[in-house]
Amino acid sequence: MDSLASELLARAGFVRRCTLRGIWPRLPFGMGGAWENKHASQAAEMLRAAHRRPSRRLTV
Repeated sequence: MDSLASELLARAGFVRRCTLRGIWPRLPFGMGGAWENKHASQAAEMLRAAHRRPSRRLTV
């Protein structure tokens, strides 16, 4: 993931989780479905505006 995509996801409320497979963007747990949907949609809109195709794994 490039730095622009990482910054856009951070602005939308995503956190970075380190795993054995690498670093994954993820929304925090326990924030409620409406909050998660709002922030996932916001991230997708920002990535589209930056001409990047949002991955399916970025949504909750």
